[in-house]
Amino acid sequence: MTRVCVAGAGTIGSLFAAHLARVAEVSVLTRREEHARALNEHGLTVTGRADFTVPVTASTDPAKLPDPDLVIVACKGSDVEPLTQRLSGHFAGATLMTVQNGLGAEEVA
Repeated sequence: MTRVCVAGAGTIGSLFAAHLARVAEVSVLTRREEHARALNEHGLTVTGRADFTVPVTASTDPAKLPDPDLVIVACKGSDVEPLTQRLSGHFAGATLMTVQNGLGAEEVA
């Protein structure tokens, strides 16, 4: 896999995106335009056990992101359905993976 889209830029989504961006081209689908703008301008920074910043492409519109090989849905369980509806019609050839706590996310996606 060379292109990954992480849908959801909270703590878990950002962690996946940052680490994957070290080995793949990563895009991030955010809810807020200002969040997407900050990611595009400054990259994504991880601090703690590892300290690094990586470039990512971010947008609130899936149509503006490059077609990925893998889409990681990384949102709260209650947001899986609206998020997957936003993704509907985009990224048709990609593998979809969910990383939510709880049951039912796979069925909804």
